[in-house]
Amino acid sequence: MKKTIGLIVLLVLVAFGILFLENDKDKVLLVDGEKTPLAVELYYDMGKVMLHPWYDSESGIWYVFFPAFVKNHVIDCSGLEYGELYVDGEEIRRKFSWQDNTLYEFVYGENSLQMVFLEDKNLSTLFIETESKANDIIREAKENEEKGYIISLDNYGKVQHSGSMTISGHGNAWQFYDKRAYDIRLENKGALAGMEANNHWKLLHLSNDGDKIHSKLAYDIAEILGAEYVPETTWTNVYLNGEYYGMYLLATAVRNQDVFKTDSAVLLEKDLSDRYEQEEHVISEEGNGFTIHRPKYPDETRKEEILQMVQNVEDSI
Repeated sequence: MKKTIGLIVLLVLVAFGILFLENDKDKVLLVDGEKTPLAVELYYDMGKVMLHPWYDSESGIWYVFFPAFVKNHVIDCSGLEYGELYVDGEEIRRKFSWQDNTLYEFVYGENSLQMVFLEDKNLSTLFIETESKANDIIREAKENEEKGYIISLDNYGKVQHSGSMTISGHGNAWQFYDKRAYDIRLENKGALAGMEANNHWKLLHLSNDGDKIHSKLAYDIAEILGAEYVPETTWTNVYLNGEYYGMYLLATAVRNQDVFKTDSAVLLEKDLSDRYEQEEHVISEEGNGFTIHRPKYPDETRKEEILQMVQNVEDSI
């Protein structure tokens, strides 16, 4: 009889443990922030990440951008330590239910904040944390790089890849935009955002693409037309050191070993004048300069053939 009772108690404890783990996985916890008055901890199937609200100085509103795997619209406020919390005049002791894209008046201690919660529905998410935990280092110069850690989660919070990485600036127009593009080198191959495993990735900001769709369409059309090599691409949300950096086009990087399977293959880069003038290059009739990365040392005949290819594309557009 005692053994039976003991077994029942054990099963009950296990059941409660499972329920706790399930609930903990979906938990959204409001906490005291290090960079901001308030922050949010999100729990997924193997851990947790911190989100810092983004402050819009023009409107005076703080925005929290929730990734798609956050299905829970109830925020646990029991972790706050430094004052009472009021939302729209009502004291919140334990939990607060939020609605998407709704303005709330938060009063916490001496802080009064207007806050809006926004949710994504479908995209995967990249959480990137650098060793310094300071975003300014890789924003100051394209050549700067930092080691750190990356987590790729699908839209249900399942881990697709996690591991060490190095991040640096990407692109010749990098310094002209507030939203930067980045290169990511994984220490071990990883299948980010559900794509085929790779070590080298690009986060493309597409700030010069008005509707943010042209580059993605170009990759997709090239694949449909049967191009021999096309980088994989997909959209993803990016968080850097807990701050939402927006939606990016994630692409596998173009590597020589992927492209140059024949001697006739060509790799060009649309470049700035102070860069392409130092290398083998061609210039179209519209004045667009392209650095020739491959073939390495083209003769004049080959350069003329490459220029004609570029011109044909330009004329078609």
